[in-house]
Amino acid sequence: REIRDVFLAISRGHADYGVVPIENSTEGSVTQTCDMFMESELNICSEIFEEIHQNLLARCSLGEVKKIISHPQALAQCRNWLAANAATLEVVETSSTTKAAQIASEEKGTAAIASEAAAATYDLHILEESIEDCPNNLTRFVVLGHGYGKPTGRDRTSIMFSLQHKAGSLAETMLAFRGTGVNLTRIESRPCKTRAWEYTFFVDMEGHAEEPPVSDTLEALQEITHNLVVLGSYPRAERVRPVKPQAELAE
Repeated sequence: REIRDVFLAISRGHADYGVVPIENSTEGSVTQTCDMFMESELNICSEIFEEIHQNLLARCSLGEVKKIISHPQALAQCRNWLAANAATLEVVETSSTTKAAQIASEEKGTAAIASEAAAATYDLHILEESIEDCPNNLTRFVVLGHGYGKPTGRDRTSIMFSLQHKAGSLAETMLAFRGTGVNLTRIESRPCKTRAWEYTFFVDMEGHAEEPPVSDTLEALQEITHNLVVLGSYPRAERVRPVKPQAELAE
């Protein structure tokens, strides 16, 4: 039903691997996934980039739609379309786009924002295609499991850590990356759930944890951070080819 269920299924041995979204090129981080890493001991084993196209699905006609439902990320990715075409309709958040499609198949006058595959699964009509605001809408997914592989020569390492409440602590951390020449590809923070006004930082970097300069960086970070966890070292995925703008396709 939701991202938490994927983490739990693997942790309880009901599945070997699971796939969850971690960031979107339009709306940024998927916060529920980041928060689950703070509760889980699972590792990132791989990553996947996918083009994401959002569609308006229903069993009724467009004029009969009274309510639109979807996951908050999908709704955010279609913010401009909703403002222009559904300003008077009720918009409701659901736990996933798939759940939204299921509900739309059961409720008269309800439309879902979801994928073409969801339309086929739940026998829904595609009322409007590709309603996402950005045509180059990509989501990065990570594959969850236990442990991670050996270096491939084209890897990414993901870590998380917390810092002391003192001036310059984050700057000192950044200097550790600069000193070893490691290239960061992502950094963000999330509130710690157990301590008010303290934060956990999530960092992605190029390279493998078992090889320098990443191994040197991790050694340096051990001295200046708290609760440093290597979430995984895994092969970097090839980005999918971006969707060409409609004007260029017309040419």
